[in-house]
Amino acid sequence: SEILGPMISVQAYLSFLFWMIIGFGVLFQLPLIILALCRGGIVTTKQIAAYRKHIIVGLLVISAVITPGGDFIPQLILAVLSYILFEISLLIGRGFEVQNPENKKIEKRGIEIMIIQTKSECIAGTRSFIKILLIAASLISGCGIIDTKSPEEGRAVEPHISSIPPYGKLDDWHPQSNWVAVVHMDSVDFDLDGFKDDLYYGLWHLETHTLEIQPLNVLHGFGDIKWSPDGKKLVMESGGHIYTVEVPRIDPVFVDMTTLKQLTSEGGNFFPEWSPDGEWIVYDSNVNDPKGASVIWKMRSDGSQKTDIGTQLVGEWRTPDWSPDGRRIVFRNYVNSGGEIYTMDINGNNLERLTFDDRSDQNPKYSPDGSKIAYITSTNKGETSIRVMNTDGSNNRQISPIDAMSFAWRPDGKKIIFMYWHEFKQFEGNGELWTINPDGSGLKRLTFSKR
Repeated sequence: SEILGPMISVQAYLSFLFWMIIGFGVLFQLPLIILALCRGGIVTTKQIAAYRKHIIVGLLVISAVITPGGDFIPQLILAVLSYILFEISLLIGRGFEVQNPENKKIEKRGIEIMIIQTKSECIAGTRSFIKILLIAASLISGCGIIDTKSPEEGRAVEPHISSIPPYGKLDDWHPQSNWVAVVHMDSVDFDLDGFKDDLYYGLWHLETHTLEIQPLNVLHGFGDIKWSPDGKKLVMESGGHIYTVEVPRIDPVFVDMTTLKQLTSEGGNFFPEWSPDGEWIVYDSNVNDPKGASVIWKMRSDGSQKTDIGTQLVGEWRTPDWSPDGRRIVFRNYVNSGGEIYTMDINGNNLERLTFDDRSDQNPKYSPDGSKIAYITSTNKGETSIRVMNTDGSNNRQISPIDAMSFAWRPDGKKIIFMYWHEFKQFEGNGELWTINPDGSGLKRLTFSKR
């Protein structure tokens, strides 16, 4: 009319609509943009997070530009929602991030720490993210896919989602404390920036009462570590050779790498164990076998007097353990395709076969009082469990649930700690550490990792 005129033109409306669509479209593509940058190895979420303050300012500016009118409240709401979307994008990006394969060396408290970033870490993050999506989908659809039954109650499980367990191989329990050495995967704040942003998969030290855990990353690349009887040294294997190193302090753990000593230099040498007096080390080696078969050797704790004591039996002799009284050695001998448990004296004589079954028996360990032997057994279906028997082979019985593996005796002999793991099944406590009494009673979950 002559008095009233339109305040909104078609051109202004289309311009407003265009910039709103562009602005919101770009903002809500943020997860895909960060995912592409991380997956392509162009940047890392840590690098992006370092510019968090700049990004907050940028979001405020963008919100002010694309929000119509001069009202501050809509601008603030859009900026807050955009920032929340940014943080969610970082979380998603971490799961798909391509890690730098180079070793990063960082000085911390006078100790050189080596962090190995591997492809398995990226794979684990990807699988965890997929698992979250599946759980969310199940909740939305109303169909549960996770059975929360504990190992004591049953095993019906979710569809297979393979991942790396939070706990791996158990190595040894410190003889004078509650600390146990174990392979573990967790986040660590190595650069001391307040964020646990470096994923370390390797040896850790776990306090079994408080569940405090400390990375033994100075020992990255070593395995089969065993405490000396006085708890002041470790014997271990790396690259097929046996080493020792001194550990002057246990809490916090301090490994004096200046005392690292290589004891073997030929062949493949594995599974070292101390004698009860700490003067000898027994291990298996293929150094003298033309076909590369391993048998039992012993040597002084300084690497001298290496002696082949595996001459009285055919086949391979592996994973030896010394009896607490120092008189016998228990080991696994491969019989056909499986393995059976034998003992012999410390010179390789007076052999005695303890198991006679169609299972694969392995990794025998004497109880601290020397009255029993525990070992891992595996059926032809791949079902593993822990069995315990008297030292003469009598009273042989399964004490653990199926899928128990990699164990260690507590120093007082009253408990066995083991890792419970099945790659193709998921249940409450899968991949965690558990304890059980030697008679099979008292099954109890020890660790509760954040998956």
